[in-house]
Amino acid sequence: SRAIERPEILRAARAGLVLDEWTEVVGDFLAAKSRPDRYDRGTVFVAVSGSAWAQELRMRKDEILEKLREIAGEPSLFINIRFGVRALPVPTQLEAPDMPYELPPGELSIREIANRRLALSDGEAEKAASSEPSPPGRGQGEGGEDRSA
Repeated sequence: SRAIERPEILRAARAGLVLDEWTEVVGDFLAAKSRPDRYDRGTVFVAVSGSAWAQELRMRKDEILEKLREIAGEPSLFINIRFGVRALPVPTQLEAPDMPYELPPGELSIREIANRRLALSDGEAEKAASSEPSPPGRGQGEGGEDRSA
């Protein structure tokens, strides 16, 4: 099995943040008929609800790639885009729950941790990871004593 290299994982994460702006890229109408469902080494794969919509998007391919690159600020992040007729994936962004939920003070959400790591260089990311609070129950024995040493 082939290991995925860390730079490619970070690249895919950056692409995912840009692809979250799909409505801004193609407009409300086409966004309702299509949704990116995969990113692989510079190529975005987009699920489209019908062949006529896929053809419309193919005709706008260069314009869409240009907008993605502009939003990313990283021209090499998006090299190609492919459109295929298939079921639209469920959006990946979770909506806020009806009941307010707050993290305990000092704890970060998974998205906040990922965004911070993306913003840091490799050396800074490792230092930040060691300073992040560990989840409850990790590294602690019964009674709360620390067993991580």
